[in-house]
Amino acid sequence: MKLNFLALLLCVTMSANTAHALDSGSQHATKSTEYREVLRHTVQPALTAKGMLVENILLGSTGLPAGTQVRSECIVTWSGDPLRGWGCQKKNPTYDRPVQYVPPQGAHSLDHTPDGDLVLHRWSEMSVLGTASGVFLMETLESARIAPDNTLRSVGHSRSITAWHTQGIVWAEFLRIATGRIPETMLSAVQQIQRLPDGKLLITTAPTGTLLRWQLWVVPEDHWLIRRAVAQDAHGTTLFTVETLGTLRDEQSGLVIAAKAQVSSAPLKISVQYTECSPKADVALLNALHLATSDKSATVSDYRLGDTGSK
Repeated sequence: MKLNFLALLLCVTMSANTAHALDSGSQHATKSTEYREVLRHTVQPALTAKGMLVENILLGSTGLPAGTQVRSECIVTWSGDPLRGWGCQKKNPTYDRPVQYVPPQGAHSLDHTPDGDLVLHRWSEMSVLGTASGVFLMETLESARIAPDNTLRSVGHSRSITAWHTQGIVWAEFLRIATGRIPETMLSAVQQIQRLPDGKLLITTAPTGTLLRWQLWVVPEDHWLIRRAVAQDAHGTTLFTVETLGTLRDEQSGLVIAAKAQVSSAPLKISVQYTECSPKADVALLNALHLATSDKSATVSDYRLGDTGSK
């Protein structure tokens, strides 16, 4: 899904000369630069996209073994305002396996109290907020203390906030791509652009800040909408594929403002349904960040300055 948190809500009229400027062969390098500049200024309207995210726990933890499936509601918003930014939220998770007591052993012993009770932590809500000042992950965790006989002794909640310079959360990354827009991080990593016989452009990038290498099939005449995106690791292994299935257009301008999409990969599955064009910034999420950072009991880690701090 695409969201460029530096993009403004603007409309650029692209001339026929620009749309067909790419030739083949030795002109690729020059035209790559030209196309990158055009792509950098493509329309980025404010919108909201909603879908269902299905994940498998990969590493596992005591009480929730690896492979446990988690379903959650996903909402993504773009404001076109670099100060208020964009938001990505996961809520109301459901776990397909019941929590059960696991005795302490090896590394698991860290998740137990001195008297042998299991202490299990699992998320109940996650939000990612991207603004001009950084990318913030806010998590609300549920902590349960379970006795050896599976009696639930207590349940509590805690909050944490983590900040980075750049986006590094995979589920937020592919949610952005699923709306069919090209993020700034991809544009700065473009290596090659090829025009295909059907008129689409195949854009290949170097690894981005998330260490993913991309292949993007883009339709210039359709306002540079991404029709297909393939994410690969440094070894060329395909991690997930995004297919754009349908689009929603602005009635006045005819511009694509949102897309229906399907994301497929081994551990993650998501189906995104386009909803409505939303002209407002995600003020509620920004307010939630301010509230969370003022919470004295919350753990705050800030990696934007190259160090870690907790308070």
